[in-house]
Amino acid sequence: MEIIWIPALVFLIIRIGVAFLNLMTRPVLPAAAATPLTESVSVLIPARNEEKNLPGLLESLRQHPDPRVSLFLYNDHSTDATASIMQEAAALDTRMVLLPTVPLPPGWLGKSFACHQLARAATGQWLLFLDADTRVRPELLQSLLSRANEQKLQLLSLFPEQEMKTPGEQMMVPVMHYLLLSLLPLPLVRLSKRPALAAANGQCMFFEAAFYKQHSFHAGVKEVITEDIRIMQAVKRLGGRGEVRLGNGLIQCRMYGGYREALQGFSKNFIAGFGNSLILASCYLWLLAPAFLFMPFGGHRLLWVAVVTGNLLLSCLISMASRQPVWRNAILYPLLIVSIFRIALLSAFKTLTHTGTWKDRPTNMVPVPNKEKKQKHRNRG
Repeated sequence: MEIIWIPALVFLIIRIGVAFLNLMTRPVLPAAAATPLTESVSVLIPARNEEKNLPGLLESLRQHPDPRVSLFLYNDHSTDATASIMQEAAALDTRMVLLPTVPLPPGWLGKSFACHQLARAATGQWLLFLDADTRVRPELLQSLLSRANEQKLQLLSLFPEQEMKTPGEQMMVPVMHYLLLSLLPLPLVRLSKRPALAAANGQCMFFEAAFYKQHSFHAGVKEVITEDIRIMQAVKRLGGRGEVRLGNGLIQCRMYGGYREALQGFSKNFIAGFGNSLILASCYLWLLAPAFLFMPFGGHRLLWVAVVTGNLLLSCLISMASRQPVWRNAILYPLLIVSIFRIALLSAFKTLTHTGTWKDRPTNMVPVPNKEKKQKHRNRG
């Protein structure tokens, strides 16, 4: 039986080490004063059926009336009041530009196409992509700009501070930070040139505009549901410098309104986060499974105590690093692990059956070959 739980125990120790490193290095965005910007920033907001969230984001952006800030909005074929909200906001703020909605081309996911359209229209020296369910403080833009210039970054991505109002959110939403802060030492995203050491969050991505427009990053990942991670990998592969940090309270987000919505949301890209490898995802789940479940009932009490203590320590380290309530996450930790397995199983089912959807559109896209690829194929024939 020992051969079964030893790998899981070793994996737990490694994750504790990664989480401790992330806590000690404090990978949060340093806060800067909300002073006038020295460079222009275009804030780009794609939105599909976001009538509940969008007003809050637009109001928080109005609190930064800097003339160097321009705001570009794109209504991604919404069926609710999103379009009218955008029209009313643009009428009240001359910095806001509402782009026309155009048909979604074959082979594109909706968000990537919306971001591509926004980037083409943007005029700023920097591009800030924000999801409609975020809220920002006035200091955010200057903090992003200061950090990007200081570290000579082409891409700086943030993980917002998460708002969780229901018990279902509290046991499900911490999954995001649990995976991120226990599997990847965040400083290595910037310090290492290896594309494999990459992470990003599409909720907040801050690009050097010239570098982005040179490579049209969203066009390169138009059919990929985990476009944020793939873009960070592409930035590093092209010799750019990227970094991912925690939002430090400068940006907040309420991702989902309850357990079921969070389950559907996380399951749309869980397997994709493992490179669409069911084998790799299965290995992670096997190593994640509480090691004491595989132990014989007698003779290993000290090991059982070590495993339980280690899991609680891991939960505490991640909670402190992500500024989430330590005791609440510790109490809900077993339910969080169960949630991860539910997410993984649902994600695997959607992947295998190609039935994944989000906001009434498919997420399992089949890439459409471009003309160049077709021509190469004909030449080989």
